[in-house]
Amino acid sequence: MWVLLEERIQKCVRAACVDATALSTVDCAAYSFCIGDAAACSAAPLAARKEDFSCSDCQFELNVQLPFLTPAQFLLAPAGALFQADDLCSRGGPLLSELPSPSSSMRLSDALLRLTRTSPASCEAFSWGDVSPAE
Repeated sequence: MWVLLEERIQKCVRAACVDATALSTVDCAAYSFCIGDAAACSAAPLAARKEDFSCSDCQFELNVQLPFLTPAQFLLAPAGALFQADDLCSRGGPLLSELPSPSSSMRLSDALLRLTRTSPASCEAFSWGDVSPAE
């Protein structure tokens, strides 16, 4: 699934950029991250409850090697902690403190990325309720 997404992005970039060469690429992994919609959420067990897929969020991230954030990490963090100016981007712009929202010259903060580097063992730190990451 991730490879198909990367291929689609490459095609769209080449189609949108008049001066793009056939060799132009976008580093999707450098600017991508996952937010697990069910990660770290616990629910009271119900007899007729559907199967819980919260572990699949973390496992998908591990398989494609992307930074993984819980909804709380992403939504409760101030914008200054989430994003930073992208030194690799050639577009100049205002300082981070002057930006009302992330722009195309911003990327996920290195400090936040260090916190989200996960291993299979780190998935166990979440509250998985009655489901474990090993299932």
